[in-house]
Amino acid sequence: MLFSRPDIVAPVFDGDAVVCPIRGGEILDARHPGYTILPIDFYVDVIDEMGWRPVFVGQTEDNIYMRALKDRFPQAEIVSHQGVMEDFAIIRAASNVILSISTFAWLAAWLSHAKTIVLPVYGMFNPALFSLHDLLPLGDDRYRFYQFPPQPAVPLHELLEVHSAMKGQWHRVGRDELRRL
Repeated sequence: MLFSRPDIVAPVFDGDAVVCPIRGGEILDARHPGYTILPIDFYVDVIDEMGWRPVFVGQTEDNIYMRALKDRFPQAEIVSHQGVMEDFAIIRAASNVILSISTFAWLAAWLSHAKTIVLPVYGMFNPALFSLHDLLPLGDDRYRFYQFPPQPAVPLHELLEVHSAMKGQWHRVGRDELRRL
């Protein structure tokens, strides 16, 4: 594996597990319009479609979003922040990943040998909204892309209401369509 660090000890989730990095921390106040948080119903849709077992990792501190996520996925494994290198290693070692809107998670997945990487074309990952960003690896067959409606980041206290209004507005999108954005 490129840039391997055998000194970093982190759990490996393979088989039917899907690693879902959670981006939280300072972006929860919507300070950057492109750092959006994924709707919980999106996780439900993709995980149900693929038959995966969810593992949420990263910035999983207690807040209304994490409480709602845990309520929706009571059997999910929650791996709290292990350290920057450890979290990166968890994502890199995963067989399946649903990316959050995070360049950290994006890079870890891109450098990985994951079989399937789900990339939401949302927030800063949407080239129609952020034309200077080129974060869609359209030539990499590991990626499954889902188009979202334009929605800037909102503060944590508005998040669940905004996500409820967005329910069902995302859809799988092909590479040719994304090349036209």
